[in-house]
Amino acid sequence: MTDRPSPPSTTSLVISGNNSLTARDSLLFYGSVLGMTTLISGGWALLGYWPVLPFAGFELALLGSALFLMHRRASYRELVVISPQEVRLERGRPRDREVLEWPSPWTRVELAAASAPGSRRRSQLLIVSSGKRTEIAAMITEQERRALHKRLRELLAQARSEAATTTLGPDEVIPAKESTNC
Repeated sequence: MTDRPSPPSTTSLVISGNNSLTARDSLLFYGSVLGMTTLISGGWALLGYWPVLPFAGFELALLGSALFLMHRRASYRELVVISPQEVRLERGRPRDREVLEWPSPWTRVELAAASAPGSRRRSQLLIVSSGKRTEIAAMITEQERRALHKRLRELLAQARSEAATTTLGPDEVIPAKESTNC
């Protein structure tokens, strides 16, 4: 029986905004509004008040556009994959995706505080590597952002530890130093 080292772990986190209205629910909602508006405006048009039709059409077009834009925005996702070798960020919509990669040992996460106490400006969660800063998780709440910051720090520390173990071999373990900046 051979004693093989376990493969390094990889952790993936999917970050997305809160969207409780599904596409199917949106279509049902839009269809019900379309039906009611057509029925009411058609009734008024039959009574001779035909100028209501353009206004009803404009309202339906505006509502449909708003629902489309809402679902387009809700399809935005960020996928953070942390392994001992690299940190990879995939973000965007399914057809328009950006991929960024950094080496795990040289990557850290920072939570930049809001500019002034009591201001409506939110904090920024940043991935920092090689002097470059990339904001992530802009669509989640402040409380979720703080929890994510803590979780990413833990995962990066674990990845650094595993990288040190796999680089040196199973008998030459050097404990990873905890950086104060991460």
